Amino acid sequence: MTVRLLSGWKDPRTGREYKCSDLLTTDPATENGLVSAKQADTNLSGGNAWVPPASKNTIDASEWLNSTPICIASIGVPFIIPPGDGSANGLQFTGSSGAFTLSAAILANSWNVLKGCWMYMPASFGGSTYPAGWYWAVFSSDTAGILYTETYVSGRPARPATQTPFSTNLSGWLTTTTAEVTGPTGFLVPGGAMGNSGRLKTHLRCLGNATANKIYRTYLGATLTAYVGSVTTNPDLECLLSSVNQGVQNLQINSRQASSTGVGVSGGTFSVGAENSSADTSIDQILSISLQISTTAACAILIHADVTVTHGD
Repeated sequence: MTVRLLSGWKDPRTGREYKCSDLLTTDPATENGLVSAKQADTNLSGGNAWVPPASKNTIDASEWLNSTPICIASIGVPFIIPPGDGSANGLQFTGSSGAFTLSAAILANSWNVLKGCWMYMPASFGGSTYPAGWYWAVFSSDTAGILYTETYVSGRPARPATQTPFSTNLSGWLTTTTAEVTGPTGFLVPGGAMGNSGRLKTHLRCLGNATANKIYRTYLGATLTAYVGSVTTNPDLECLLSSVNQGVQNLQINSRQASSTGVGVSGGTFSVGAENSSADTSIDQILSISLQISTTAACAILIHADVTVTHGD
């Protein structure tokens, strides 16, 4: 006969596990014993046919995480240090809110990726009293655009929800800075995420003008972990950089320092301080990317970047 189970029950002979209200067909002695123990009923109303349980996930999640890269930063909004010698070349404010012109194109057609970007301004730019910082700018051609009051300080760079014009008319030629400027910053690399032999990978896409030198650096806290420098007459570049723990969490070997840095680069010298580092990755570190130009005639642009970490022991 068949009975309806009133509680969960495991058949000791087959290993099948039954749930309450499952229908069980077995030998008469077993069925009678279950009914006598009030674990089953001969009334089959509301009973369900037995269904095999779903297979269990046997994947070790910790092992999976150890071999799968984790995204630290994904930056899609460009950052730009514009050119400007303060007199006749580079960026000039036209005296109409934040409108500006450039004396020459940064690189022909480059404005197509600058229809929204964070542009670095030194203090008191355009005759204003505004502080230095990253301000939102929208290019409308290779040599024209508008600067707005929205600023970037830290965290995930995003396009601002609003574009607020300057209340005063900015005017005059820009004298840009040649100091190193921190761009995207505030990205947490959790302590221990790299393990003893893990890897931090950074994918950079950069642009600029074919004048002077452009330099891009990545940091863990205050420690330099990658250097992309001597970018001069071929400023449209893309590179993949790495920083790898050397069996301990406070020593790294980094991508080779060269005019074209990253995967596939070779050379006959080793640059101490750029190609090796000693960031303590056993504790939380903040990742940042900086930009710098060697003269006021240069222009450096970080178009996009993404950073991942892969654990290794």
